[in-house]
Amino acid sequence: MPLAIAALRHDRRLAQDLVVKAITESDNPASEQLWSQLGNPADAARQVENFTDFGHFPWVHPGLLGDRALHTVRASGGSGIAVDETEILDAVRLLGQDGLMIEPSGAVTVAAVRRGVREGSIDPGESVVCVLTGSGFKDFDRILDLVEIPSQVIAGYEAMVAEAERIGFVTQVVSPDRLDAAVAEMAAVLASKPPGVMRMGRDSFYAVLDSAATEALPYLHAMLTVTSQTAEAAEGIAAFIEKRPPAWQVSTETDPN
Repeated sequence: MPLAIAALRHDRRLAQDLVVKAITESDNPASEQLWSQLGNPADAARQVENFTDFGHFPWVHPGLLGDRALHTVRASGGSGIAVDETEILDAVRLLGQDGLMIEPSGAVTVAAVRRGVREGSIDPGESVVCVLTGSGFKDFDRILDLVEIPSQVIAGYEAMVAEAERIGFVTQVVSPDRLDAAVAEMAAVLASKPPGVMRMGRDSFYAVLDSAATEALPYLHAMLTVTSQTAEAAEGIAAFIEKRPPAWQVSTETDPN
């Protein structure tokens, strides 16, 4: 699947028919042609590896935090500062003292400024704007271990969750003692769906996450074409016509995701 996605992103027109054959017929020659379309072996491996990393860790995709970001920094005359996890968590605690509950990834800018001041690249008297991109509500339990949060904030968080559920932003709220059971129930629902199509949907989502609509829509259209020609699609249609539960064939290959 990563090879198919990488080839479609590289050249959808050339790859589409080969992807259909590679996925629906397990056609090895088609897979070899897809691989050759990606350039020399080193370049091909990098493109597939980049997609694999993106599927596991969307926040480190090269399009988001790689070449594009690096080009922007250089073009604007900027620079970068690397910080470690200890510095980031210290920044979370510091922000908490000012009543700001920020998740660790959102506190990186503050950690970088503090390091810049220590190392001399930022003057202590300068005015610096730090964009705090992530609310601590997204990682509430972890933030509770780092920051002393006023009881009013906790009460407000609980009220916000209740309101989010009421208006449909949250589909379900469960108590901690019900969490494992609720996850098991949701996993059972997902497990009842066609596994190959589920994987395609997940991979397609990550593949176009940072794409413009003009790029994403044709790509998703191609993936829908691939999906419609799978054995799972045929089984789903047959089950619907025959008014019976579908019998999905679970692959013996291990999916790490």
